Amino acid sequence: MGARLAVRWASPARVSASVGPGAMAASDLTFEDRAKGLLVGAASVWAAFYVSLLVQIAWYAISQPWVPTPKPF
Repeated sequence: MGARLAVRWASPARVSASVGPGAMAASDLTFEDRAKGLLVGAASVWAAFYVSLLVQIAWYAISQPWVPTPKPF
């Protein structure tokens, strides 16, 4: 379902609500326009956490403790 929506949203034939001066009123937004805004925003936050996780994993893989201790971290 997500792939189907992504293809539909990327289609040049789809006309979405315009933004800016003289734009449509908030009541003219469709459910799909609102869902797209929510999902794209949530995906960007999720992607930022995922990238930071990958950076941390790489950092912990190459780093060595400065002082040896019996604890693993």
